[in-house]
Amino acid sequence: QRHRPATMADYEMFCKLVHTSRELGMNGFLMVMPQDLPEKNVHLHMLFANMTLSDKAFMSSPQSRRRARECLDMVAILFGREKLKRHCVTASKINPLSPLMYAPEMVGALIEYARMGQSLQVSSLVMGGTNAPLDLAGVMVVQNSETLAGMVLIQLINPGTPCIYGGTSCGTDMKSGGLALG
Repeated sequence: QRHRPATMADYEMFCKLVHTSRELGMNGFLMVMPQDLPEKNVHLHMLFANMTLSDKAFMSSPQSRRRARECLDMVAILFGREKLKRHCVTASKINPLSPLMYAPEMVGALIEYARMGQSLQVSSLVMGGTNAPLDLAGVMVVQNSETLAGMVLIQLINPGTPCIYGGTSCGTDMKSGGLALG
């Protein structure tokens, strides 16, 4: 086996595979990061692939406020701006910057999607022993604090916006400093 950078053709193949899958009901946004397109607009190509290569639900870019606006503009072309305001037609995943912070890019994306009432998954990745206490109780306190803070902000911006509580918190492999996930 050899490793190579992902391409847009790879991303499109994943969209098609999700479309044909009986087990998967939604296309993710960042299945792979295509390296053969300019970084400044690759998110639009990825979203277009999700929209045109599958009829399943899809996620939009959470990478910044500008990218969220651009994705919402594309989604409005597909569904209509009025439907977009009344119905959840896309989702995005917002990650806190542990411990107990949010990056400005994530907050900007959160604000844009929440304003339009689009579903947001707030998913904390706390690593016990590095950015949170080592014990499970401490990890859960930090994860819950981060996630609930994001969900409260979403509801303050637009009450009733669908939220999904997510989390992938884990311990830290103290030998390597990496995720002890599996």
